Amino acid sequence: MSDCWQPGNTINGDKEQVVRPTQAVLSVRTGGVVISLIHGKAAIVSPEHAGRLLSNNYVRVEVDGGKVVPAWFVWHFNESRESRRQQALATQGSTFVLRLSLTEVRQFTATLPPLHKQEAIGGLYLATLEKRHYQERLAALNEQQILSQLSDMIQ
Repeated sequence: MSDCWQPGNTINGDKEQVVRPTQAVLSVRTGGVVISLIHGKAAIVSPEHAGRLLSNNYVRVEVDGGKVVPAWFVWHFNESRESRRQQALATQGSTFVLRLSLTEVRQFTATLPPLHKQEAIGGLYLATLEKRHYQERLAALNEQQILSQLSDMIQ
């Protein structure tokens, strides 16, 4: 999942593969919401990932746009106390892998604020993630520049 500027998520250089499924498969749409069952994180699908197939490690969330703003849902699932408490209960007793199950995700509940508050919270959350992404990128470039200058000093 490399959407929503989530840390540690990069696009690898693997070649695209043609898949001919024998059963129904789920693909993702731009602006859709997916949840990683392994990482317990939600993300909004970017245009570059639209049409990709979902593996068993991801769940596509059908968000009713008239009641829930997708960006707010991502914030709520990833950051809210209510969601963290539910995730902690869902993974309680797991010793090695803290993996959510589809059944547990289906049982999650959310207290919905008015749409205008959802839009504000979701927008700020995505802006914060974007800012963090660029700050980390800038820090990496600064470190790379300093290391390059140190190497030049030796030569």
